[in-house]
Amino acid sequence: MKYKCVLDEDCPQGLARVLETMGDEVIERVIGPHLHRWNFGPAEIFHQNNDLAYSTRGHLCVATLSMVSLTDDRCNDDFLKARDELERLCREKIEKYLPVGERMQLMVVIALDGPRKGSNLVEGDPAAVWVEGRCKHRPTKNHPVQLKRLIAQIRFLLSTAKRRGSTKQGGGTR
Repeated sequence: MKYKCVLDEDCPQGLARVLETMGDEVIERVIGPHLHRWNFGPAEIFHQNNDLAYSTRGHLCVATLSMVSLTDDRCNDDFLKARDELERLCREKIEKYLPVGERMQLMVVIALDGPRKGSNLVEGDPAAVWVEGRCKHRPTKNHPVQLKRLIAQIRFLLSTAKRRGSTKQGGGTR
């Protein structure tokens, strides 16, 4: 099984990191109790880095649990409950880390490895929901002003290193 999110490129960095690293919670809250898998190796369940999408219509998150096998110990209700719990988990993280006044459209899908009465996708109804941010702290982004400061700091460090190097090479005294 593979857990992965697709996020808009303007998604706050803290939220993106949390969604990318919540794999243990996905196992504890979704895969274990609803898909009946607690013991597995690294190739059997893994978490992939987020993909970034260009969006002109606002924040987005598409959370996917894919490569989910149809087995004898899983019924249709298990897949629906797993999808709902994954949506709850993602919603909690988005509400906590998305700033107040911003919202994100969340879509959660489980992709099965075989057909399930017409489709191998387990989707919500509605397919996507809007989640409002509750974070009062404004997350930092790679803002142009921050990048200019970073470039200035790098230039300063490089010039300092060059001066120290030229003093040693030039035979100057200390």
